[in-house]
Amino acid sequence: MGLFSVLRPTPGKLIAKALPLYLEETERPITSQARLAGSLRFGLNLSEGPLVTIVTARAITSGCIVSAHTTAKHLSQKDFSVSSSEYGAFRNSILQHVVGSIDPEKDKKIKQNKEKYLEIASATEMAITDLSAENIWSNWDSPKIEEWKIGIAALYFDALNHCVDMGDKNLDEEGKAKLKMAIESLCIHVGESHFGIFQTFMKEISDLMKAKGVCI
Repeated sequence: MGLFSVLRPTPGKLIAKALPLYLEETERPITSQARLAGSLRFGLNLSEGPLVTIVTARAITSGCIVSAHTTAKHLSQKDFSVSSSEYGAFRNSILQHVVGSIDPEKDKKIKQNKEKYLEIASATEMAITDLSAENIWSNWDSPKIEEWKIGIAALYFDALNHCVDMGDKNLDEEGKAKLKMAIESLCIHVGESHFGIFQTFMKEISDLMKAKGVCI
């Protein structure tokens, strides 16, 4: 093993270091997205809806990274020795990062009911695991990438719906239809960008697994 390989992080340490940055970038545009979706009070709203939106959106990003890790592990074709407790601690550390917010007031509210939001984050990550299993892991020779992206977009659409109140905007049916199309377009873009996240992490984690000889 060369000096360069020794100095590189393990896959687990890479994820631990990069994840908070990706979660921050995920959450940062949500306020403007929510306003586009019809929620004019999102920024100051500390009720359940916006908090669920934030945690779900963050968990969609972490779920893509977790799926990238699982994919890299499979493609390595190496039998890594990882105990269930070690893997469980790895996954729990990811969830602990997810359940929070870059907004101090929202972060405080989320952590006052942490178990509830841990369940939401875990369910979201599991939905992405199922999505990856159906469209990628069961179709290694011909993965259904577009279907995977659409699935991510649908999860993000559902996340935004927790904070959307169409009554916030005085729209007729045509206006509501146009707004819905704008939201769908935004979510399609999220699906595209998150596939980029998936690819980036899968490649880097694969390289680190090979260099370090460990999967976490």
